[in-house]
Parts: sequence; structure tokens; C-alpha cells
Amino acid sequence: MLSAADQPGPAFPREEIIRYLTPGASSFLQRALNPTAHERLAAREVFCQALVLAEAHIETDRIEPLLALAEPLQNRDKTSPSYGNFRWYSDDKQVTDLNAVDFCMLPAAPLWILHRDALPPAARERLKALITFGIEGLMGRKINPNYTNIALMNACNLILLGEAMNRPDAVNEGCARLDRFLTTMWENGTHEYNSPTYYGVDLENLQLIAAFAKNVKARQQASVLLEYFWTDVALNWFPASQKMAGARSRDYDYLRGLGGLDNHLRVSGWLPGTGKEKINDILCAFTKWHPPVKLWQLATSTNPRLVESIWGPAQNQARACWICPDIALSASGMGYGGRMDFPMCVDLPGPRNRPRIYVLADGRHDPYGKAKILEAANGHMKSLHLSPFWAAAQRRCDALGLFVYRDRDLPKDTTSLETHVVMPKDVDEIWIAGRKVALDGKPFDHALANGQQLILRQKTAAVGIKVVWAVDTNGQQAAAHLVDDGNPHGALRLTIDHRWKSVLPPAAVGAAIWIRAGSGLATDEAFRAWSAAFAASTMNAQSDPKSITVRVAGQDGPLSITAKAPFTTATVEPAWPRHLLALDGKDLGRKLLENLEPIKSFQVRPDR
Repeated sequence: MLSAADQPGPAFPREEIIRYLTPGASSFLQRALNPTAHERLAAREVFCQALVLAEAHIETDRIEPLLALAEPLQNRDKTSPSYGNFRWYSDDKQVTDLNAVDFCMLPAAPLWILHRDALPPAARERLKALITFGIEGLMGRKINPNYTNIALMNACNLILLGEAMNRPDAVNEGCARLDRFLTTMWENGTHEYNSPTYYGVDLENLQLIAAFAKNVKARQQASVLLEYFWTDVALNWFPASQKMAGARSRDYDYLRGLGGLDNHLRVSGWLPGTGKEKINDILCAFTKWHPPVKLWQLATSTNPRLVESIWGPAQNQARACWICPDIALSASGMGYGGRMDFPMCVDLPGPRNRPRIYVLADGRHDPYGKAKILEAANGHMKSLHLSPFWAAAQRRCDALGLFVYRDRDLPKDTTSLETHVVMPKDVDEIWIAGRKVALDGKPFDHALANGQQLILRQKTAAVGIKVVWAVDTNGQQAAAHLVDDGNPHGALRLTIDHRWKSVLPPAAVGAAIWIRAGSGLATDEAFRAWSAAFAASTMNAQSDPKSITVRVAGQDGPLSITAKAPFTTATVEPAWPRHLLALDGKDLGRKLLENLEPIKSFQVRPDR
């Protein structure tokens, strides 16, 4: 018999999700139908809250006027490129985010499938019209299969709504798009990798297909993909902080690395219930596929493990995560782009809300991600950082990363140019070049000379950090400073100020950071020996305007990065393996997907 530690907690009941969400839906209804002068309505929320009300069997007579609010937000002009889509917000002048139709139709699907017969006739007709135009918007979209969450969402919507509205053309297109997603994933991995926000969306999409699709092949594909994504979560799970560890593609929560995935973790019993945490997403109420106990046991294993995966076709579009019982270190071989990625991270034991350690390229002096700005492409407010050239190498407990700032990496709103390593303040000890830093709660600024090591100690774990190379916009060596700026987030930062005068010089500007993770250091003697070994580990940097090479002596072998102008690619040692999703060199991802159509047939195509 399994012990309590060998299995997750109980699944979160569907009725509890609905009970928790009902007051918010009623409040939304009152605000939406009786708006103030400055009330801003989100189209997606109209459908989500209508679904909650229908699930709770309350206020159903008011769903019709609620849905009526979505009609003027939908573009019903057949000549428009955004025909069938929605303005995201009621005060938008036009459709700015083409993903809006997918996010609106996702809750509309179960609302129609489960509740159309119970809705008042007027509400049913309004919903039918919104969905009919919405299908046109879905069909008109050309989505790159690498846009993981939207590619899955669009396929899900077309399959479910096509079946429900007797649109075989939509069903066929949705199935074809799901096939394209799978073959692209087979070749290039999960592009939106390890995202605490978008893995939640991915699981929503797949759960809805598994729960409601009539198409047998689509249901089978969804079930296998659910196991794949949950295997990914399990492999990257860090039990000592009860969250996914590692570098990631897109993350809205700089400090903690938490997101919508939490809803699914709670639904499946992976997060303990304290009575305070609730499921704040109605789509989780339709979860039918739960991860098997074997994945929980994998996730909570105390054995050190090396997780490797790919997220694109380039050799360096890969990541690794070295997970020990008391620490996890992870790097991505290339920058993801999009100004929301975290390409090198360390996770330490402690509460889930505790800051992680992450490396950040910052152009707005916003190291903690608290100042949102407008993302011009879609009109949303986000905490965006810079996306300079990034390259990295990892060998288990050592990771080496390189930022190079190019002119095109610096938007007009760039007000500073800094490389940060953000870290938790409440560690047991901090050492700079063998001298202990006083942690008395007072702000400080300690300069680190070139090559000096910064070491954090947390219980049996240690993190060593060295700046291998750093150049400012004057072409001079840039200094690193460990700073306690008195922020309320419980965070410190190691900051390299590259300066900024609106024009970059011919010399390369950037920084190379070396991080080493130490595990199982149970005694002072063990910690001192580990610290001394890191201090003695050699490093070397050579740079000129056309090339940069950095080398370090890792614990398990050398690591190096060589990048040449115009700094778009790099040669790294060790070379990144091209595993789809692997545990200690064994590719679990390939094993899960290899017998699934269309991948099985795709592998034997003559042009392969």
C-alpha cells in the first residue's frame, strides 16, 4: 500500500470549484449589467462568468443580457481580416489581440455543449450567433504550431464547436491543426517550454478535448498529450518548494515563478489544500484526466535527476534542469525572445511564495517585474524585460550564460541597461570572496571585484556565482554590486550596470554569468570545502568587437561559449543534446508519442 507521501492528495471536487466561483460570477453580472462610467469589460470574462452561472444554475434568466454585451465586441464585418474576432476590452477601438476569439470561444464551448437546452431561448440564440461568427474567426486564423497554447486552443475550439454546430469543415480543420501541432512537437519539442502560466492553458485545452470531443482520434491525442505535459511537469517538479523548477519561456511572475498551472496542480491533488487556496478557473471543473500516481512518485523522488528537452529546431534551442533534493539549477541554450523568458534559474528550498534566483536583462530598472508597460502588439499591460542575445551551456551542477546587448535589443523606452541576478534575501548565509556579509536588515551595496565569488548558503544547499565577463557602453569592464535596495519583496540583486547613452559602441556590451549549485552540504566543513573548490575553479574571457569567448572549469568538466558578431548564434561546450523530453538521458517524450498518429505515420514518410 502506498504511503501518504507516495501519492498526491485528493482531487478538487467540481462542485467545490463552482461553489467558490459563484459569488464572483454574480458580482461580475451586477457590474456588467449596471456599469459605472469607467467600467471596463473583458470579452472573455463574459463567457467565463456566463458558464459559471449556468453551472451553478443561478441567474440563468440574466445570461441573455450578459451575452448581449459581447455582441458589440465581436467583429461581424465579412470584409474585415478580423471577421468573427473580438475586441478584448470594451474600450478598445478595434481588434488588437487576435487571440481573443480563441479565449472567448473556449468557455463558450462547454456553455453550449452542456447548457444550451437549459438556457432561455433568447440566450440560446445569442450564444449560437456568437459561436457561429466565432467559428469564422477561428477558421480565419493562421497559427504557427510553435505558438503552443494558442495552437492547442484553436484546434480545441474548432473540434468542439465544429461538432456542436454541425460544421464538419471546422472539425476537419481543427483535427488537421492538431495533427500539425503534434508533428511539429515531435520534431522540435514544446516551444513554450516550462511556462507556469501557459502550461495551465495547455492543460485546459487538452482536458476539454478529452472530456467533450466526439472524434475518437482527437480524444486519444489529447489523452496522450495530457500525459506528456504532466510528465514534463513531474520531471521539473522541485518538491522542496512545491513548484516547477528551471528556466522557462514565458513567465509573468518574475519573483516566484507561479501561474495558472496552480489550478491544475490543485485539481489533481498535487498541491496541498489549506482551505485558502481555491481554483479560480471554471474550465478546471471539467477535468477528467488525472496524472497517474507514477508521475507523482517521479515528481517527488529525492534522487538527483537531469532533465533535458528541446523547444525548437536550432541545436541550442534546448534546456537542462539539474534537480537535487535541496537545489535545482537550469539553463536554456538560447534566448526565447518575447521579453518574458528566464533563461537561467536556481530554485532553493522554502515556501512557494519565496523569490527564486533568476538572471535578467533589464532596460527599465525593473528587476522584480513590478512595473507593467504596454505591449504594443496586442494592447496588454505586461512586465517586459529586454531580449538580447543569450547563449548558455550546462553540465549538471554548473551553468554558464552570456548576454550580449545589440542595438536592436534596446527599445525606445529603454532607460537603463543592467544585467541582474535576483535572489532571495532570507538565506542562511551570504559570502563574498570568503567574507561573510552581515544580514541585519539594513540596505547595502557591496562591490565585487572581477572574478570574486558570491556564495549563498541555504540549509544543505549552496549557490556560487561568478561574473566571468562584463563590459559597459564605454567599452570598460563593468562592476558587479550585490545590492539590498530595501524592496518589499524579500529579494536581493547582483547588478551589473552597463550604463546607457542611447547608442551602443562598436565593442560588445554584455555579461557572462557562471552559477554552480551545491547539494548535500550538511556540515560547515562540507560547505567550506565546496566554497573553496568553487573559488579555486578557473575562468577565462576573451573579447573584441567581433567575438567573445568565455570558459570556466566546471565540477564535471569544462564549459565554454563562443559567439561572433552579429551575435545571433554561438558554439557551446558541452553541446546541447537533442532529447525531446528526457530523464537522465532516457527520452521519455519520444516513448510517449512514437505510436500516436499522425507521428507514427510521419516517421515513415518517404521524405523523412
